[in-house]
Amino acid sequence: MRRVWYVVIVTVVVCIFAMIVMPEVTSQANAILQGPSPTATVAASATPTASTVPATATGSTPTASTAAGTVTPLTSTPVVITATPIVVTATPIIITATPLTATATPIVVTATPTAVPPTTTTVPAGVGLPTTGRTRRAEIRFMTEAMDTNQIAVDLANDCLTKAQDSQVLALCQQMSAAHTTDIQQLHDVLLSTYQVDYLPTSMTTLQKMSSTPAATMSAAVGTTPNGPGVVLALTSLQGTSYDVAWLEAMMDIHNDLVAGVNRVLNFPINATLRTTVQNMRTTATSEIGTMQSMIARLGGNQ
Repeated sequence: MRRVWYVVIVTVVVCIFAMIVMPEVTSQANAILQGPSPTATVAASATPTASTVPATATGSTPTASTAAGTVTPLTSTPVVITATPIVVTATPIIITATPLTATATPIVVTATPTAVPPTTTTVPAGVGLPTTGRTRRAEIRFMTEAMDTNQIAVDLANDCLTKAQDSQVLALCQQMSAAHTTDIQQLHDVLLSTYQVDYLPTSMTTLQKMSSTPAATMSAAVGTTPNGPGVVLALTSLQGTSYDVAWLEAMMDIHNDLVAGVNRVLNFPINATLRTTVQNMRTTATSEIGTMQSMIARLGGNQ
């Protein structure tokens, strides 16, 4: 930008100089060049006589002549022209930009909820809704007792994993541990979702940690019924085939108890979810009872 200004300034100075000075110089030069050459008249005689002849000249500079016939050159005074420089000062233009500040005003939208009238649904009795009265008590009692029985089956299966000798019995132990753990979780979920009762059984290992009673005498305290923790302690002194047969018999008793409990609760108009769950449990338990009876016969346990 500064170079542009410098070019503009120089151009202006040159133009002014040309308009002011050059016409005067041209005029002076023309006046000098157009003037007539000086002439001199000299008398021609044998003896030259000096005479002064007035000089006729055009212009401001006179010419001289001498009698000797020699012409004295005219001397012109040089014209000195002094050009006064013109100084042009460019004042810089400063432009200040003022930032614009925009403030956004938030728009608040208030939504008024629309009340939706409740929908009334008619559900047949015993389907998907918690029951009341005796049926309610029967359902809760069955689910808690069935979870306890399944927990004894899990404890018994875990004990078998470390003591069983027969390979088929060992494989059945692994199957029972997984299956009865699943049954406990299913019963827990139905009880919680239907009646908001959060119940889980306590394992034999936890009972031993909670009690100060030695394991050898705990069987007398808890009993030896198939659905009690004592059934596990009753097997502690057995080994080999004797353990395998005794374990199968104890597990059969637990399954018979489960089937009997299912048959009792199905006499009530229980809700559809629980009915489906316990019917599947009864089918599985009945099949496992038949498998264990065959194993006992193979191991000579019927003698």
